[in-house]
Amino acid sequence: MKNIALVTFTFLFLIIVELFAQDNFKTIAYLSVRHWSTIPQLNFEKVSHVNLSFGNSNATGYLEFSQDIKEVVVPAHKKNAKVFMAIGGGSITPAVTAIYTEGFKPENRDSFVHHMVNYVQINQLDGIDVDIENDALLIPYFNEFAVSLATELHKNGKQISAAVSKWSGGRINKTTLDVFDWINLMSYDVTAPWRPLNPGQHSPMIKMTNDFAYWNNDRGIDKKKINLGVPFYGYEFVSTTKVNSLTFNEIVTLYPGSENTDVVNGNLFYNGIPTIIQKTDYAFQNAGGIMFWEWGQDGIGNKSLLNTIYTEVESLKSKHSKKK
Repeated sequence: MKNIALVTFTFLFLIIVELFAQDNFKTIAYLSVRHWSTIPQLNFEKVSHVNLSFGNSNATGYLEFSQDIKEVVVPAHKKNAKVFMAIGGGSITPAVTAIYTEGFKPENRDSFVHHMVNYVQINQLDGIDVDIENDALLIPYFNEFAVSLATELHKNGKQISAAVSKWSGGRINKTTLDVFDWINLMSYDVTAPWRPLNPGQHSPMIKMTNDFAYWNNDRGIDKKKINLGVPFYGYEFVSTTKVNSLTFNEIVTLYPGSENTDVVNGNLFYNGIPTIIQKTDYAFQNAGGIMFWEWGQDGIGNKSLLNTIYTEVESLKSKHSKKK
C-alpha cells in the first residue's frame, strides 16, 4: 500500500508541476531600435519579457544603447513584463568584437562583468540576454565570460538568457548552457538573402521540432528552459541574385488575406496565422515559452501575430486550468 501511495503521490506531483509550468509560459518579444517608434502601439500586457536589441559595451567597458530605455521599462513593468538588455546581435561590428575580445580576457573580465551588471541595476532592468552569435561565439573566453556574468547577475537578483541556434550552438559548452535561466531558439532563416539560389520557407514547422529535439535531447537542456522562436518577417526571392526582406506588417498590407497563408506569389515566404497557432500549440505542450523576432514588425489588430499567440496561449491555459 505504501508503494501504491508513493506512486500516486509522485504522479499527482508531476501533474501539478506540469500545470504550474504551463501557467508560467513565457512570451518573449525582441524589440529592435529600428522600430522604436512603434512603442506607443505595443501591448505590454501580452508579453512576459521584452529583450531590447541591441546594447553593447563601448571602449571603456560600459554598456550603451541608442534609445531611452525608460520608454519601455516603465510601461512594461506596469504590466508586470520583465525587460532584458540583449547584447551582441547577429552582426557584431569589428569594433565591438575587439572590445569583447579584450573584455572577456581573465584579467579584464571582472571589471567588464561589473559594468554590465551595474548598468542593469541603474536602469532597473531585469536581466541580460546574451545574443552573441555565429563566429562571435569563437571569441576567446566567451564561455567563461557568460558564466561570470550569470554568477554576478544571480547574486544581484537578476536573470540571464541566451539566443541560440543549432548551426552554431556547439560553440556554447554545457557548463555555460546550464547557467542560463532559459534559452531562446532562433528557429528561422533556413534560407535567406544570403542564399538567393535557395528559395523556400525559411521557418518551417520541422525546423522548430528539430531545433527543440537538438537542444532538449542532444544538449540536455530541460524543456521548460527552452523558448521556441518564430519570425515576424519573411523573404521574397525576386531573382537568383536578389532577395527582399519584408516585415509581417508589410506583407499583410501589400497582400490582403496573406495573413492566412505562408506564401505569396510562390516566392514570398513567412509564417502566417495558422502556422503561428500550430507553433504556439507545440511550444505550449513541449517547451517553456515562445519567442519572436521582432515586435516592431508585427501586423495590427486581427492581423497581429502577437495577438494570435496571446489568444491561443490564454485559451490553452484555460483548458489546462480546468484539469486542476
